[in-house]
This record gives sequence, C-alpha cells and structure tokens, in this order.
Amino acid sequence: EVLGETWNGAMPGHGHLMTDATLAGLATHLRRSWGHAARAVDPAFVAALRTAHADRVALWTADALNQEPLNTHYREYAGTYGNLRITYDGQALVLDAGIFQGPMRETREDHFLYEDRAMAMEFLLDDAGAVTGLRLQTDDGPVVLPRRE
Repeated sequence: EVLGETWNGAMPGHGHLMTDATLAGLATHLRRSWGHAARAVDPAFVAALRTAHADRVALWTADALNQEPLNTHYREYAGTYGNLRITYDGQALVLDAGIFQGPMRETREDHFLYEDRAMAMEFLLDDAGAVTGLRLQTDDGPVVLPRRE
C-alpha cells in the first residue's frame, strides 16, 4: 500500500542474480535514499536472511514483511546504562527507566530521542565499534552513563 492505494503486482525473485555483498549494497543505497541516514546493511545480515528464508516459495506480502525484525543493529545498543534499561523489541529501541517507558526514535546513526521527555541520547562506541556507554543531553549539560552489561 502506497499513499492509500493498494498495489498487487508480482515481481519475480532475482536475488539469485546478486551476491550477498551486492544485495547489501543495493539495500544500503535504498535505506539511505531520500535524505535518510541509515547505517550500511552488512552482507552477513543478507546471508542470514537468505538462510532463514531459503525454503520460502510464497510471494512476500506487506503483512509478512511487517513481521520481520527491523533495525536489527539496535540489538547492539540493548543493555543497562546507569539506571536506564534499553531493550530491542524487534522494531525499535525501548527505554525502561521507572517513569520513563516507551520507544525511542533514531535521529541519526547512534543518536536517539525519547520523545515523551525530549531526551536526546547518543550511544558511545570504542574503536572496535563496541557500545561502551550512553551520553544524555540534559539542561545542565551532557551526562555519560557507562554500559553495565
């Protein structure tokens, strides 16, 4: 469905014509088009999807696609930072910190916003790309919370 109009066109599969790296590159291009700043799709992720759905013969529907996990790199950010617990629900990062509970919206790579409180957060990475902490922007300036797990 696009802009309220339902389309029912079948497109033949042609993933077999592309390597995992080529398909990841195409997906990255599509994710970053039209002003988006999504992270690159990893060829290993493409390979895992191919393996997980190797037996699939049915065409994909919007409902079936909506059941697939999104933004799986968010799993890297799930953890406890100070007293803030952040989980990944298959679609979004979710903040669980007592009175602060709900989804977070990605504003750019590694930066999120908990909109209910206009709380800006940035995940901190070491040189190897591992998440080491979380920087919160507060009225008194930035606060860094180290990752506990």
